Amino acid sequence: MALLTILARCQRSGQLGLATYADRRAIAGRQGRLRPGVGVCAAQGAFNPRHEKWALDLLALGITPREALISSCLKDKFSEHRQILLLSASGETDIHEGSKRPKRAATASGPNFVLGGSGMPYLEPVSAAHTFLEDPRHSDIPLGSRLLGALEAAKLDGLPMRGEAQSACLKVLGGNGQMLFDLRVDAGPTPILDLRHLLDRALKWQEQNPPEAMSEPQNTRRTRAA
Repeated sequence: MALLTILARCQRSGQLGLATYADRRAIAGRQGRLRPGVGVCAAQGAFNPRHEKWALDLLALGITPREALISSCLKDKFSEHRQILLLSASGETDIHEGSKRPKRAATASGPNFVLGGSGMPYLEPVSAAHTFLEDPRHSDIPLGSRLLGALEAAKLDGLPMRGEAQSACLKVLGGNGQMLFDLRVDAGPTPILDLRHLLDRALKWQEQNPPEAMSEPQNTRRTRAA
């Protein structure tokens, strides 16, 4: 299975987010875990979602991402089959790349972001997304649009990887711990393009419904599309 996952933090607002593409239906939306004030983690390769909880639990204790991943991997005798990405709420990153992870895997990182591809048909999407995130012209783009822009730069939409429907997701957690976006496309030939349409609709809705105009507390609302 091919996966590309991007974790990022907005330096100005403290927002945390992730964006994922998968060449399988209904997979991308299951990837990654965000925790307010702690960070974001995504485990792929031979998938074991427990690493996402373990690493964030350890990060919450105040240790570094490197120490958190080392400790998390000690709990898993098959950790050499995993690729794990970790980003702290302060922007520190770390990566575990097991020696037995799926072939054609690659990772990259920079200030306030980390990304990894696993089981890819080729590795250019990882470098293309990395280049987009490193470009200073994109540093002021709101986090949700920046994450999706990096997925778009990877040019994965519509590839006949294994002849199945593909999926994509975007999640952004506000600096106050509120989920700002939880958008996903579970099946389709162009999930990243469809995700762009969902994000545009969500941004328009937020523009028309600012927090001060809402009749119920903002933290009870959630933007989600499937």
